Amino acid sequence: MNTTWRVERWCVFELALPGMYDAPENRGARVVFRKGDRVVVAAAFGVSGGTPRIRFMPDEEGEWSYEVTGVPAGGEPACGSLLCTAPAAGNKGPVRVSGERSFAYADGTPYYPFGTTCLHGLRRENAAHTVASLTQSPFNKVRISVGLSAAEPELQALEEAIAALMQKGIEAELLLDIEDRDQGGIARKQRTGREGGPESGQRDGWTPDGGPEPVEQAGSTPEGGPELRQRDEWTPDGGLEPGERDRRLEQLAARFAAYRNVWWALRPGDQGRNGCSRSWRERERLLRIIRENDPYGHLLTIHSDEPLTDFGDRAITHVSLRSGDPSQTSAYAQLHGKPVILDECGCEGNAPAREASLPGEEMVSRIWTAVCRGGYAGHGEMLLPGAKEDAAYEEPGGLTGRSEDDSLTYAARIGAASPAQSEESAASRAEAPNPGAEGEAAAPGCIAAPSRGNTCWHTHGGAVRGEASARIAFLRGILEAAPTGLRYMPEFYDAATIGMDGVYYLQYFGIHRFPYRQFELPEGRYAVDIVDTWNMTVLTLPVLYEGSMRIELPSQPYYALRIRSTAAREGALQGAAISEKDREALRQRAEENDNFIRPAKRMGAIGTEGAR
Repeated sequence: MNTTWRVERWCVFELALPGMYDAPENRGARVVFRKGDRVVVAAAFGVSGGTPRIRFMPDEEGEWSYEVTGVPAGGEPACGSLLCTAPAAGNKGPVRVSGERSFAYADGTPYYPFGTTCLHGLRRENAAHTVASLTQSPFNKVRISVGLSAAEPELQALEEAIAALMQKGIEAELLLDIEDRDQGGIARKQRTGREGGPESGQRDGWTPDGGPEPVEQAGSTPEGGPELRQRDEWTPDGGLEPGERDRRLEQLAARFAAYRNVWWALRPGDQGRNGCSRSWRERERLLRIIRENDPYGHLLTIHSDEPLTDFGDRAITHVSLRSGDPSQTSAYAQLHGKPVILDECGCEGNAPAREASLPGEEMVSRIWTAVCRGGYAGHGEMLLPGAKEDAAYEEPGGLTGRSEDDSLTYAARIGAASPAQSEESAASRAEAPNPGAEGEAAAPGCIAAPSRGNTCWHTHGGAVRGEASARIAFLRGILEAAPTGLRYMPEFYDAATIGMDGVYYLQYFGIHRFPYRQFELPEGRYAVDIVDTWNMTVLTLPVLYEGSMRIELPSQPYYALRIRSTAAREGALQGAAISEKDREALRQRAEENDNFIRPAKRMGAIGTEGAR
């Protein structure tokens, strides 16, 4: 039988195989797709109680032919053709690595991963609520834990959720838990101590990934340099025989590989438990199984809490780490030569563990630091229901005693327009206006609070409740508005900086309260923005700078500085082409403020040097 189908580029073509492929000798059936000289082989996967199927993601427009292999003696091969049409609006294709530090969609559009972890949020009972929350959030990637013996209803729910996320442009990273001991099929770990037994007084799952605290000891070479570890310890796989485990991994990869928004991550178990370990050679084999059953080359990594893990295997596309120290992101990127994502850098929350009880400011600061160190970091939230937590997260800025008034005070001091009048004011940031459950009001810019129960976003999904998500939306907007090709700039050794020489600079100060910053930039004129990362305001200074410049700052934590060349942004920046008369009027207005710091006549060599 020869049938022609139509399918959009980078979308899913699904084919149910005829009944004769149910025979044991044909369970390894594959479908060969051809277009010109190109050949793509898609493996079949079984559906419990149903007909075997294959899924294919055409990545090139035009006509493809296909033929099913593994036909019993006397049977006729199933064959046909499909017409791949142009992608619809919003369909940019799968995400790929672009260079040593970046990502991009298949159509060339830059991709900046702003992910979150929601281990069990796409299980059947949670999926609808979690997907609804993700579509209203700033996150363009979600990490989900999947066990190898997941039951068919759970896999079907996961498929539906991944398809829904794909339509919304949200990537889904599948954490393939090799241990797989949970009866429901989604992995569940038990917190363990250094000696392998459960720690007394501890409860399951209080660390961000439900595993142990990270091992602090790192290896070194005799010369004192870092040693890339060639072996990693893994925990037992919950009773699956090696052959059965490999077969289930093959089936899982074949089932989900055709979704353009899927990423893969092997998730090692608790390191060192019971002395059980798997060699690097076995890990290579697991990576190979995924690659052989994913002909599209989706992003693939190993999630590790050891920065010195060897990520050099060619199958590994990027580095995924669990680390609470984003200041080392640039060092990790230099060490491994691949993009770095701190997928678990801690959780905004109130859980009884150090990295699961961060205030929102620290969560946001870690993500800003990773970005301005040339990498990325993921969001985590473990806010457990309770009156104390609700009170703590009631007002923005409540944990530091700082609010938008500080930005207004600084604006008055330098004579600039208030942040509310700037191009990226609080009024223009991402909003999520849906009300909270049970009549509760959600925090500004946050997703509605869930109904009461012993749940949190990191493990159960449902709804994002913390303050960090709105601030992450603000950062994402800044980064996506920046020119492409930014690099980490180690020459600014005392503040994390990314930029492009003579064009763009984004510098983050974290907890440091600098009173001013001095720069010596290439020839040209520059517009300067003071960014309050917590209150989500951008204050554009009223003068343009050039050459050697000194920029006054509000001496508050969690601020950033953005410097943009007017030549590179001609016509895009309001005030970039202002007349000399208007520029002088702006300067006079600024100097009329009593707190304005004068130039060299009153302050010697310091002041607003560099402003024009």
